[in-house]
Amino acid sequence: MNYKLIITILILCLTIISSCNSNNITGNTVLEQQQVQINQPVIVHVNGRSMTGLLENNHNYTFDFNYTKQIEKGDIVLYDYKGLEGGVVKQVKARQGDHFELKKQKDTNYYYLYVDEELVTNSYDKPIKINNQGYRMLHLYEKDYHNTIPPNTFLLLGNKPYNTIDSTKFGLISRQDILGVYVE
Repeated sequence: MNYKLIITILILCLTIISSCNSNNITGNTVLEQQQVQINQPVIVHVNGRSMTGLLENNHNYTFDFNYTKQIEKGDIVLYDYKGLEGGVVKQVKARQGDHFELKKQKDTNYYYLYVDEELVTNSYDKPIKINNQGYRMLHLYEKDYHNTIPPNTFLLLGNKPYNTIDSTKFGLISRQDILGVYVE
């Protein structure tokens, strides 16, 4: 008998009952839902400023946990980051097959990210600056995968990627670790 699944289902049921069927998912419950099929949109509370300009801090947003569409550049996703309770919300900046390159900016300590030879910008149309630590992480993939995003893999960044948890910290992510896609 799969006791972990039974406990997960019980925790999810108790959470749903205690929130009066409001479909609000926060904290650990976001991670628990992976093992239970959710057939309707789920409200996710965003806590952090790295997506400001796209999603605001301390607001609720609707995510589709049962999506069937292909994830594209520009989509906002909820990623199951094992180091943070509840996951992280970031924007897809590159997907499988995309060519990416980091270019050092003259007289600075920053690198700019180019995907398919286009400069990657945020929602304010400003280039996303990647520091030395982020460069070291992403350069591993540049080198190992010859500047191409591997199959079923994504590069995620915040809209304001300074001091944020995104691909500059955890690297490229697998499709199976995406919990849901933001729906407007």
